[in-house]
Amino acid sequence: MPKLEDLLFDPNQVDKEVLAEILLPYIGIEKDSGKITFKDEWGKLSNKHKVLVYLLARKALVVMQIVKQEEEAQGPAEIEARTGIKGGSLRPSLMGLRREGLVDQCSEGYFVPAFKLQAIHSQLTRKN
Repeated sequence: MPKLEDLLFDPNQVDKEVLAEILLPYIGIEKDSGKITFKDEWGKLSNKHKVLVYLLARKALVVMQIVKQEEEAQGPAEIEARTGIKGGSLRPSLMGLRREGLVDQCSEGYFVPAFKLQAIHSQLTRKN
């Protein structure tokens, strides 16, 4: 019989296998520096999906304890500088992703809530 406690979940718990499955085709992370590098498949993504993959790469850096949790979120200027997506394309993508509930925003910038991994995985799989 279901219990009310069954409704509880940890919003920060990351399914590492799903995260790796999402990211492996598109990015690599340099061991020593934690620098995110983009693979050839990255270039085939829409700007919206590039933003999702980049923000998920930031989440991976936190999960692997390369950066601190409070450094995960990125502002538009940082995302633009790291991804090369110009602000005129980036900001509408971020707003659309917020409307879809796939990214969230805090005072430090934008991030992907851990419980959205499965939805993002489905979206990226469908795009192929």
